[in-house]
Amino acid sequence: MEKKKRYKAEQLRHEQKQKKQLEELRISAETTLKELEQLQNEKRKMLMEHETSKLKQLEDQHAIELQEWKTSLKPRKQSLEEEFVSQREEQESLLKERMSSDYSPPCIPETELFPLSCP
Repeated sequence: MEKKKRYKAEQLRHEQKQKKQLEELRISAETTLKELEQLQNEKRKMLMEHETSKLKQLEDQHAIELQEWKTSLKPRKQSLEEEFVSQREEQESLLKERMSSDYSPPCIPETELFPLSCP
C-alpha cells in the first residue's frame, strides 16, 4: 500500500513537472513568435520606406528629364522648321532651274489616246 502511494505521488509529481515544462515551452514559443512577428513588421516597414524612397527618386528623375525635354522642344522644332525651309528652297531652286533651262519633258510615244509627237 505504501508503495502504491509513493508510486502515485511520484507519478503526480512527474505529471506536474511535465505540465510545467509544457507551459514553459508554450510561453517560450509564444514569445519567440511575437519577436519574429515584430521583426517581420520592422523589416516590412523598412522595405516600404526603401521602396517609397526609390519611387520618389525615380519620380524626381523623371520630372527633371521631362523638364529638359520640354525645354529642348522649341529649339528642336525651330531647327527642324529651318531645315525644312532650307530643303524647300533648294527644291524650288532646282525646279526653277529646270523650268528656265532648255529642259524638255520626256517624250511620250504616240498612241491613240495620246496623239503627240516628240519634238
